[in-house]
Amino acid sequence: LGKLFHEFDRLDYGRNRNVEGTGLGLAITKRMLELMGSSLSVKSSYGEGSLFFFTLEQGISDASPVGEPDLDSLSLQTHSSIAGTPFTAPKARILITDDTPMNLQVIAGLLKRTEMQIDTASNGSECIEKFGKNTYDLVFIDYRMPGMDGVETLRLLMERYPDRCRRTPIVSLTASAVAGSREKMLAAGFSDFLTKPVDVATMENLIIRHLPAEKVSLKEASPEPETQGSPALSALSFLDTKKGIDYCGDIQEYLETLSSYAKGMDERIEGIRNAFLANDREAFILHTHSLKSMSLAVGATELSQQAEALERAAVEGTFETSGKAAEELLSACGLLKAAITEALLKMSAPY
Repeated sequence: LGKLFHEFDRLDYGRNRNVEGTGLGLAITKRMLELMGSSLSVKSSYGEGSLFFFTLEQGISDASPVGEPDLDSLSLQTHSSIAGTPFTAPKARILITDDTPMNLQVIAGLLKRTEMQIDTASNGSECIEKFGKNTYDLVFIDYRMPGMDGVETLRLLMERYPDRCRRTPIVSLTASAVAGSREKMLAAGFSDFLTKPVDVATMENLIIRHLPAEKVSLKEASPEPETQGSPALSALSFLDTKKGIDYCGDIQEYLETLSSYAKGMDERIEGIRNAFLANDREAFILHTHSLKSMSLAVGATELSQQAEALERAAVEGTFETSGKAAEELLSACGLLKAAITEALLKMSAPY
């Protein structure tokens, strides 16, 4: 190996005389690295191959994080041929944990075509119980749940079933898409995270990435049905129905989700009002957070923004001064429920 870095020197010239080269490449590389304060090292095993390596110290020109976007881009490029592509995985079993029945309904509906075996849990305790009794290929846990939140649920899972947790990808479901969310979830121990309302292509990409490859079969993509301008949706013109259908998967799932959303509105109104009157800041954050996510999922964009503003106010400590805004939100909830109920009745009435 001592001759490797000599200028114009070549190893075993008799065997390599037909190979082009001058014997300068490694010598020049070694000299350039020395000028930069480094050195070129080599490990070699006869018949197996050689490893050349070096270390360079570089200054930081910009302290802004740059790694994650590049990694995300690489991941998307790697899976570009399958992201959003229909697939089936009938032998795969997953567990979805969320305290909101509507969210469970939406995600299960989106995944229906995959033929996966889907279990659901409505809280952290139920998630832990089912995880202990069954073997899952993938687990989703809502980050913000009352009582035992997603982080605490994950902590207990890792404490009780450490070996199984190491083998099973556990993904956080979160309605927070602010900067730093990914780092926060990964630091808590989650394998990945998915933003709610769930985007079909993003979710499919994530699932394919984490499921065992032998359990996934890709299918030919079929043309998406035309939904814009559908006469059946004209009664819902006050909603962003395209966004709602995108989130729910198809028109039928969207209408079923919309019906559940309207039926559960009184309970959500009561939860927000009681939390505010009791000055229960944490409960208020939970209820407005949930309303924000569910409203966006059905295309009630304006109401979602109102809920988000109140949630942010509570998080930032201006909860006590939000009385007027809270009443406006609750009034809007009641009006929206009435409008959705009336529209769905019109759509179901015989012509």
